[in-house]
Amino acid sequence: MIVVYFGIGWFMGIWLASAVSFKLAGWPMVAGVGVVTAVLSRKFPQWRWLGIGIVAVGLGAARYVTAVPTITDSHIAYYNDSSELTFTGLVSAEPDVRDRFTNLRVTVDTITLPDGVTQPAHGTVLIRAFRYPEIPYGAQVEVTGRPETPPEFEDFSYKDYLARQGIHSLLNTPQLTVLAENQGSPVKQAIFAFKARAQNTINQLIPDPQAALLSGILLGNDNGLSPELADAFRTTGMTHIIAISGFNIAILIAIMVSISEPLLGKRGSVAFAVAGVTLYTILVGADASVVRAAIMGSIYLLAGRLLGRPNFAYASLFLAGILMTIINPFTLWDVGFQLSFTATLGLMLYADPFTQWTRARLLRWLDRDAVRRVMGLISESVLITLAAQVLTLPLMMMVYFIDCHSSACQPMRLFCRPSRDDLPRATGDWW
Repeated sequence: MIVVYFGIGWFMGIWLASAVSFKLAGWPMVAGVGVVTAVLSRKFPQWRWLGIGIVAVGLGAARYVTAVPTITDSHIAYYNDSSELTFTGLVSAEPDVRDRFTNLRVTVDTITLPDGVTQPAHGTVLIRAFRYPEIPYGAQVEVTGRPETPPEFEDFSYKDYLARQGIHSLLNTPQLTVLAENQGSPVKQAIFAFKARAQNTINQLIPDPQAALLSGILLGNDNGLSPELADAFRTTGMTHIIAISGFNIAILIAIMVSISEPLLGKRGSVAFAVAGVTLYTILVGADASVVRAAIMGSIYLLAGRLLGRPNFAYASLFLAGILMTIINPFTLWDVGFQLSFTATLGLMLYADPFTQWTRARLLRWLDRDAVRRVMGLISESVLITLAAQVLTLPLMMMVYFIDCHSSACQPMRLFCRPSRDDLPRATGDWW
């Protein structure tokens, strides 16, 4: 349970640091107060848990403060909305290819100012480039254009949305020259090349819209879905079918363990499955829900199969959340993370009680064979879905119905974030 209590405090600390102005030096002091509280209250468990929670609040808040970038003249965002400049950088993520354009994330290396001075720089720019010529991941590019500050719309702040991903500047169809290729991670390059071949194979074997649907389910690429089909999934509440998450990871783990254990043994199969899950996570885009599922699946493999220890589901869920927010504290505001986390927590809390309660009520009216048949029909389609929605439904209502720009909403900013499906309607061609 210590991981659960620590996780709750950690998340509260990240949120608290985003809501109040408090210098970095103060948060370790808060953690120190928690350590003293936990040590002095060894005979009082409830106070000890409080001390652990305070430690987590201080550490989580400190992590958030250290993650907030400082915009200086060495950061590309410092030159937003000013004059045109030239910079070099690396295409550091898989290109997001659309029908008429491609979104590129470029990590900046150097900036050449209008006066001809070249200096080292850092920061990430989201570039909307022409569809052709194709620019792959790992390309070293030279870009000339005028960086812009991401816009803020009436419904939500696109600026804040991109800032959580480390992006503070936009460029629309600049002059772009490829200086070199294959400068990125060889592993990522191999994964993206495999994904491209798999995408082409699917497109050749299956017509649309079936090809687009299969690409979304297997490869995490739902860009090919027509607007009508995407709206149909949203209207019927079935978008989770094309969202890669825990179910996909569970199937992948089962397959990889079953095919590798006869050859590699128990320990070898665990390493093989963890490596496979990691590569698949990168392949499908490493969205928050996929990363959460991958971490939980890896914890299960390491704890259950390798160490022979029982897997405490709540601890693995909160540990996954802690690890993700250690890497990027702004993940806490990712709607995909929020929905994935709360849906999984809802399954843990309510799936079994709902099942037991329903079975007990049915036994009053039907015999055991009939109850078994009925439960087989409604367990996954009704009860499991209902358990997942107990916690996600309030969250979705807050996302869609709270005015995130009113002063009353500021304490609830954790819930005021757009989903990816909402972005095209608000940002036009930028997503």
